[in-house]
Amino acid sequence: AVAMLRNGQGKVLMDGVRDVLERMRMEEESLMTLRANQARRAGFVLEMMVIGLAMLTALMGVIAVRATLRRARSAEASRDELLQHLDRKLLAIMAADIVGYSRMMEGDEAQTLSRLKDVRDRIDPIIASHSGSIVTTAGDSVLVAFASALSAIDCAVEIQGAMAADNGDLPEEQHLLFRIGINVGDVIVQDGDIFGDTVNVAARLEPMADPGGICISRAVRDHIRKQRHL
Repeated sequence: AVAMLRNGQGKVLMDGVRDVLERMRMEEESLMTLRANQARRAGFVLEMMVIGLAMLTALMGVIAVRATLRRARSAEASRDELLQHLDRKLLAIMAADIVGYSRMMEGDEAQTLSRLKDVRDRIDPIIASHSGSIVTTAGDSVLVAFASALSAIDCAVEIQGAMAADNGDLPEEQHLLFRIGINVGDVIVQDGDIFGDTVNVAARLEPMADPGGICISRAVRDHIRKQRHL
């Protein structure tokens, strides 16, 4: 060791060690720089992928919205075209319903059905005598179309009079009472059925009537007020 120190070989060896360490340090720094660059490139690629995915999602959303709008416009155009070809008429609509029908069915189903048949046998000829057309019947309810508001009113008044007469000899708890709503306006007629706001309003007026009474719209009142004093 002393000999190596005297002839300077120790310094040469240490310089060699320092050189190796320096090359290792430089190589590590180079690797770290490379890894950092790779990480930045990976981050950039990931950002581009996220942006691309977001743009693709937005594009697909726009396409879906445009397709929905096209379908909606197409459906609206088809509906308008269909409505143009449907038969539209000015009719008076009468909606009638028996008060407390569900309660009576729960109490005595057989008797209630029998009385309902008797009621229909009573009112159907009245409807026919006023040129009314029964559109739908559902249990205790009846929807009838008339050519005029006067016919509808006359029919409704006669029905309520007949029901009052039939109930006269019965206990109050056995009375069958109609609520009737009447509206007049433009309706759509298709395959024997009727549609439109005129029908909907008549159906909404019916529960507003008193039991045994008639509730009419302003349009009906305007049609009949000079013809009938009721």
